[in-house]
Amino acid sequence: MDAFDIDLCLQSSDDSGRYAFSRQPAVAHWNLRCLGQACCPDRAREQTIAAADLSGNNSSVRSWSQTAGQASADAPNDGDAVLVQDTLELLDRHRV
Repeated sequence: MDAFDIDLCLQSSDDSGRYAFSRQPAVAHWNLRCLGQACCPDRAREQTIAAADLSGNNSSVRSWSQTAGQASADAPNDGDAVLVQDTLELLDRHRV
């Protein structure tokens, strides 16, 4: 990628942008839900998906925090999520 674009989708067959960088946590959550429907009873599936907390982007925040060398990378805090979101917005706005 020559310039950062959070909505860039490199999947050639994806005309709707479903697999864009910005939508990865939602797609991961959807994939877990589909896998869970095939493998788990309803209650266990919902508890497992809720525990994964992908809708809140914790895994993404942790990954970005580790990349940035944040001391709290093992357990991201609220400030980390704000920092990551602000950084992504700046990268996107200025096409770094």
